[in-house]
Amino acid sequence: MDTRNTFLEKSNTLDYKRYVYACMEYKWRLVFISLLISVLTAFVVMQIKPTYESTATLLIEPEQKSMMSVDEMYGFNNTKREFYSTQFEILQSKYIAEAVIDKLNLIEHPEFKGEVGVLSGIKTYIYSLVGTKGKDAALEHEYKMAQLVSDFRQRLSVRPVRGTQLVHITYQAADRKLAAAVANAIGEVYIETQLEAKMGITRKASAWMSEKMAGLTSELERSEIAFESFRQKNNIVDIESAVVRIDNELEKTQETLSIAESDKNKVDSILDLINKMGQSDFESLKSLPEIISHSSISKGRAELESAQLKFAELGKKYGPKHPRMIAATEELEMRVEQVNSQIKSLISGIKKESYTAAQRVNRYRAELAEIRNKYSEITKLDTQYTALKIELDTNRNLYNTFLERSRETEATSDYKASPARFTGMADASLYPVKPNRKLIVAASFVISLMFFVGLVILFEMLDDTIKSPADIESKLSMRMLGMIPLSKSGELDVRAFFDKEQKQFSEAVRTLRTGVVLSQMDADNNKVIEVTSSIPGEGKTTTSINLAFSLGQIENVLLIDADMRKPSICKRFDIPAYHPGLSNFIVGTEKLENCLYQDEQSGIDVMPCGQLPPNPLELLSSNKFNQVIESLKNRYDRIIIDTAPVQAVSDSLMISKSADSVIYVVKSDDTHISMVKNGIGRLLQDKAKLAGVVLNHVDTDKVSKSQGYHGYYDYYSYGDKTS
Repeated sequence: MDTRNTFLEKSNTLDYKRYVYACMEYKWRLVFISLLISVLTAFVVMQIKPTYESTATLLIEPEQKSMMSVDEMYGFNNTKREFYSTQFEILQSKYIAEAVIDKLNLIEHPEFKGEVGVLSGIKTYIYSLVGTKGKDAALEHEYKMAQLVSDFRQRLSVRPVRGTQLVHITYQAADRKLAAAVANAIGEVYIETQLEAKMGITRKASAWMSEKMAGLTSELERSEIAFESFRQKNNIVDIESAVVRIDNELEKTQETLSIAESDKNKVDSILDLINKMGQSDFESLKSLPEIISHSSISKGRAELESAQLKFAELGKKYGPKHPRMIAATEELEMRVEQVNSQIKSLISGIKKESYTAAQRVNRYRAELAEIRNKYSEITKLDTQYTALKIELDTNRNLYNTFLERSRETEATSDYKASPARFTGMADASLYPVKPNRKLIVAASFVISLMFFVGLVILFEMLDDTIKSPADIESKLSMRMLGMIPLSKSGELDVRAFFDKEQKQFSEAVRTLRTGVVLSQMDADNNKVIEVTSSIPGEGKTTTSINLAFSLGQIENVLLIDADMRKPSICKRFDIPAYHPGLSNFIVGTEKLENCLYQDEQSGIDVMPCGQLPPNPLELLSSNKFNQVIESLKNRYDRIIIDTAPVQAVSDSLMISKSADSVIYVVKSDDTHISMVKNGIGRLLQDKAKLAGVVLNHVDTDKVSKSQGYHGYYDYYSYGDKTS
């Protein structure tokens, strides 16, 4: 695993521990506040009236047992999927609620009459706004009833049992007996209202049927009279047979006419051929098949052919004047004349036959026209007859149907088929369903504890102060010179460094001294050490004094109070305020020996700020100040300069130009990171030689637990531990 990932994982772990420690630090306070909230919650919950719940179970019948089939009149279609949903909505309807309220007289029940609460109070206030004062009692009762119905429906719950025809009716009330009574009453009212609705519809259906029957009776009588009058007027006994008979006659006549027309056409065609060839052109007519094939011509034609054959044979033997030839010639001529005579007779017969065929066709056509007129008349009569008969049959069937339904409805008008039935009546519950006091109190404790823990974590996340050396290194990217622990005995004495009871503090200062010395191994280049901070109160003066004490044990040290705005070293060492100091030495009004104060216990020299000048920045930025520092460097091994905070004034920035190194003091768990970064940035911008950071007022117990530096902090008290 690379170094970067390791560092990120370590940072996350440290943050996690810091949040846990922050919660542990306030654990007893968090528990106490949560317990207090739980006690208050318990007190409030104890004032709430217990609520009891009772449940009745109904079985809703999907198909009503009925002795008649008039579902279409009721308007019910139980096969629809929406049927049950409709019934559940009816159970929760305002109509059912009002009926139950009236049945049990709930408007006068103490639970509803004297109900109090936030919701009830809001409702009462709203109803009072609409204004019932000065209005009649009926309107006031209406407002009261509306509020009661709304309250009633909020307590009601209707839950269908999935996959069954069962439905649970649950009601909640402070009175356990009332809860059971209402749950049962809702089921009873539902059954009664459904029965009443069906009975009402049945009665309406009976009345409608009776009214309809009167109209159907008169309509049936009218259609019967019209039908009989039509039959008598047209003398109709069996019109269907008459229609069949005339239809047969029409068909036969059409067939006969068709045959006659065909025969006429044949005769006319032969006659047309004869006329074309000429009636006197017997030779041509003899070639016609229609003439030759006629029975009256065939015999004469055969005799003619025999005479012609005989004439031809005799012609071969005898001459024209031979008696037998003369006789054959005469016989041939006679046969020709005979055939011609027959053809004339045939043509005359064909003409007569054509005339007869035409007469027959005309006669059949006249008969067909007459039959068609009869057919048209009888068809009209049949149509009217059929229409009247259909109307009569329809009215009779409709009358019989309504008569049958009317009798069924009258016979079963008092039949009551229950649309639902109870499978379980509601009983008075022995135990309330709410409030669950134990759960509410426990939940209030857990929720409040989680809330305050969240607040602690939130404040800890929003806290951007420096708390540990890890913050110095990771957030400021600065070197950690040392750490001054927080005194558990209160404010430290100025000479706590020499106090045997403050060994942890002394060891911390010595560690700081080591860090300062090691930061610059060349002592000649690290004589002048400036100590500053971001804002007042971070402990820069304490750090300066104790660093001077620790260095004074091994070197010749001078401590200078260069904070000419708010000096404090004089007060710490009980030096009189009028004692000459740095300002006097810079302007040359006093000699160096007069401006120094020697501390006998530590052996260091102290130079107070002296007389406060009106323009400290101009004095510190002058060449005389640099000359003073240079002259003092020749006399002392170390010079510690306590300066004003960086964020307050610019004095420390001017002094840093004359200092070999700058120590930046940060108060733990107090100074914001942004402020520290801004102060360090100003120093670096002026090219100050920043040696590192001193973390002051560190709560070692807190940081060691939250940051995991047990060994590092235990080092300060290592000598105090017993084996």
